[in-house]
Amino acid sequence: MATIERAPGGRCSKGNPGRPKGSANKLTANFKQMVQSTLETMGQEGLDKWAQENPDAFFKVAARLIPQQREVSGPDGGPIRRREVREYSTDELYALLEAGGEADSR
Repeated sequence: MATIERAPGGRCSKGNPGRPKGSANKLTANFKQMVQSTLETMGQEGLDKWAQENPDAFFKVAARLIPQQREVSGPDGGPIRRREVREYSTDELYALLEAGGEADSR
């Protein structure tokens, strides 16, 4: 294992980029591997049984697997154009109502 030079205060010294952005640290990577190994040992039936016996814990874990952020953009990845209600035609307003409010950003 390579030794990393540290600046005062414990930070990596200049010229050392440190861990790549977005990569898991060793503890996180090891913990994920242990969870995966446990799930493989339990199998689907074991996971189903655990979920039935521990619904609160199961749903907390399941909620953590859902992405926390969602990127939203307009057509072709461009910015979303804000439109006032008066800018929509009657047909566009009826279409929005039928779609449950999901606007087609134009």
